[in-house]
Amino acid sequence: MRTFLIGLSIFFISCSHTGQKQNIAVRSDSIKNQNENLRTYTWDDELCHYTCKYDSTLVSYRQLRNSYDLGYHTDRFEIRTQWTAFNFNDIEKLNVDSLDNEYERKIHDLMTVEVINSKYWLNLKQQKIIELKRLHELYRLHMLGYQYPDTLNYKGCPIECKEYIVALVKGGDELLKVWCELHKKLIKKQQKIGANNETIEYLNKKFDEKYNSIDKLEYAKIDVISSGWWNTVNNTINRVNTDNFQTEYRKNFTDIKEECDEP
Repeated sequence: MRTFLIGLSIFFISCSHTGQKQNIAVRSDSIKNQNENLRTYTWDDELCHYTCKYDSTLVSYRQLRNSYDLGYHTDRFEIRTQWTAFNFNDIEKLNVDSLDNEYERKIHDLMTVEVINSKYWLNLKQQKIIELKRLHELYRLHMLGYQYPDTLNYKGCPIECKEYIVALVKGGDELLKVWCELHKKLIKKQQKIGANNETIEYLNKKFDEKYNSIDKLEYAKIDVISSGWWNTVNNTINRVNTDNFQTEYRKNFTDIKEECDEP
């Protein structure tokens, strides 16, 4: 009996050691697989260059790049076609077809792009889609408004825009009157934020030059649309907030190394 118990003890000890070796081997293989799945990834912001590692079984290189473009406000998902006039010579350069074509390309890219599969990134993508659709709608109206000012009175247009639209449609003295009032508001705003006398004098001088020009009605049209109608409408746009972009992006990496320039 004693011999049997001793033999049984040796058997269990042997099995225990074998099990420990197997567990160590499994952990070793797991670590080896994890290391094999790690990939190097680089990205930049205004000041720093980042070199990181990511697990390719959890997220793909394509997802990382697409999500970066989405969160970092790159041109990829933003309309770059000129949609506003800075002087009356710019009006003839505005092209609605070019705007629409760029929008169709970018909204398709945005709607089909594959981003990091998490609540934050999927929600950010959806918000970007809504924002891009809204911006295209308003950019288009802005462009058309130079020739057809009544189009600026879209459904849901802020009531504060009505005086600008009426003045643009009527033209003449009514347009000049609203233009002058708009300039006075600009000066008051500058004074309120503490602008110095040189700035105020410069703004008044530029306005007087345009007002005394033979093209004053064209200048008035541009300022009333851009500084009046657009500034009011712009405040109604729900801009996508990407303040947490860096924090959420970093969650996908390990061993992050930064090389930064001095600010």
